[in-house]
Amino acid sequence: MRAPLVNLESSELQKQLAAFRGAVANDPDIEQRFTLMSKLFSRAVAIEPGEERFLWLWTVLEVFPMRDTSNTRPIGEHLSRATGHSLAKLQDKLEIGRLFGARCSLVHDGKLPYSREELGRVLTKLEAVDVTVLRSLGGLPYSGQLEEYLS
Repeated sequence: MRAPLVNLESSELQKQLAAFRGAVANDPDIEQRFTLMSKLFSRAVAIEPGEERFLWLWTVLEVFPMRDTSNTRPIGEHLSRATGHSLAKLQDKLEIGRLFGARCSLVHDGKLPYSREELGRVLTKLEAVDVTVLRSLGGLPYSGQLEEYLS
């Protein structure tokens, strides 16, 4: 997949990296989880769109913010804090419960309940959720990745 060209200013990048490292390093549990989440996310975006990508992207959220629970509410709560949008709006517009149901169908029934046309949209949305969580966990500000789904 091709991504748009991004110009990086060295001083700004160094400042963001320092803030990011500081935020993650303050808590050994978060640092460990973030490392695993990063590995899962990079594995997801490196493979063809399909069931495996969906599963890796969803698993990022199970590592954090769903740690220690099978309840999806912590995802919405974390995104609410990160984006400033209400929990109800995030859960409704992002269809977090439906995504979890799809994960359960895939893991327990062996099939993903999305058409080929739907799957691309779902994977793009799930990537945006993951990026928002990863950025916020690292102390970086919300950069609007979810806005197209929230209007």
